[in-house]
Formats: sequence, structure tokens, C-alpha cells
Amino acid sequence: MRLRFDFKWQMFKITAPVETNADTMPDNLQADVCNLGMTLFGEIARTASEAWRQCYMGKTEITRKALSH
Repeated sequence: MRLRFDFKWQMFKITAPVETNADTMPDNLQADVCNLGMTLFGEIARTASEAWRQCYMGKTEITRKALSH
């Protein structure tokens, strides 16, 4: 199975905090932080679907090799 990496860059400036809550975080950075969990779940689901298609879909019997994936 071929692994794919996805990434993006986001610029931000590091300064001493005025307050210690999420409301002071820039909106785009806050959104990215909030979406990290769903991004991870999406990547796991995509990998599982790809493994299903490559190893099991359309087969009535599977080998030990297929089970090891």
C-alpha cells in the first residue's frame, strides 16, 4: 500500500500571550486546530477503504497474505 502525506503551511507570529484562552488565536489557526481530529479520522477512513478495495472487495475467498494487510 502506498502512503500519501498531505501537508499545508500556515504562517503565524509568536508573541508573549496577553490572555491564555483560545479566543486570542487567529481564526484560521483556531479552525485548523479544531479540525485536526476530523482530519485524522478522515485519513484513517481513506486508508481503510483503500485497503478494503485492494485486498478484499469482490473476493469470495481470501488468503493468509490478504489477512496480514
